Amino acid sequence: MSLASLLALLQLADSAFPSGRYTLSHGLESFAQSGALPSPRTPSLTNLLSDALRFGVAPSDGVALACAHRAVRPDGVLELDAIVGADERLSAVKLAREGREASMRTGRALLRTAIDALGTALLVDYAELVDAGGSPGNHAVVLGIVCAGFDVPRLEAVAGELYAFSSGWVAAAVRLGLIDHR
Repeated sequence: MSLASLLALLQLADSAFPSGRYTLSHGLESFAQSGALPSPRTPSLTNLLSDALRFGVAPSDGVALACAHRAVRPDGVLELDAIVGADERLSAVKLAREGREASMRTGRALLRTAIDALGTALLVDYAELVDAGGSPGNHAVVLGIVCAGFDVPRLEAVAGELYAFSSGWVAAAVRLGLIDHR
């Protein structure tokens, strides 16, 4: 991976990136309010994050990101049918309305920011499709397209998404007082 691709990935995975992901609690707030988390610093928080990655984010968002990334041809042309298919399947497996809406909201914010930064026709065409209701515009799918545009390899793009989720999850746990900064 080139230095430029690595820097693009780091920027996209940063919680300060203006997509709105820093506002998400990834369900931790509901767990805490329901009393499902026994106490701060419990190993159950580690297990919960591990399970969220292994059984939730990786097989849903991770796979959708990889599919969208693969659907960007080497010549920069989008295979829109493949992207829309991945986007629709991702929405279908996000059973909780809040998670589905958050994914689309942050995906659309990422899409707008990427258009401002890159201005490529492929992103503009996809944004028009999303705006017209032809594709949900989930964050992972948009990120797959953007990472492909920055020549970030597919595996590294998925790893960046899993890192960004984990980092956001831990930040939410700190904000909620479930753990401290250490």
